[in-house]
Amino acid sequence: MIAAIREAKRADGTPFVSLDKVVDICIYPKNNEIADMQDLVTGCKYLTTFRVTVIDEELDLAFVSNMLRHTMMTLKYLEFWIVFSSNSKEDDDPLLHNLDEVIEKLGNFEENIVEDIKISVSLSKGPVKWGGLDRAFENSKWPKLRHISLITNLMILDRNRQTNRVNDLITDLENLKATQFPSLNERTSVSFDYIFKYD
Repeated sequence: MIAAIREAKRADGTPFVSLDKVVDICIYPKNNEIADMQDLVTGCKYLTTFRVTVIDEELDLAFVSNMLRHTMMTLKYLEFWIVFSSNSKEDDDPLLHNLDEVIEKLGNFEENIVEDIKISVSLSKGPVKWGGLDRAFENSKWPKLRHISLITNLMILDRNRQTNRVNDLITDLENLKATQFPSLNERTSVSFDYIFKYD
């Protein structure tokens, strides 16, 4: 589909979609589409906003740092939305897609001008082990970064069977900012917002 979009041309030979003019892009990657998406993003010369939604349990987000490297001189807003499957193991980390590695690599690119990052995670299980994300921000520069927003959404699949484990997870998530992000909480140059909700 992506290749077809890039190759589609009008009767006069000009492309239907001019990637040079694209400033905002949102991708929903699968492993077998990453190469095509890389080509698509590479064609966006003036990208300012990049959003990625991860619903594939097998997907490793490490490709994002390479995909965005050439855009760091124009990119100002990053958004990650991760849906943590209810089929995942109880002790899996909701950020198992290596988001912490991506954050650290992108943050250390010299030409980085990103100002705002939003991370949304939907999950139905715990425990919560997100210290790696705090360390990733601590170990990266992000010279222009002014705002980070983290949103966690706990999906309670059966309220009639809300166990002590689920209640403990709610408590953990309510206190996530204070317990899992000591470095970001102390960072005076960046505003760090946290929202927890469950349904």
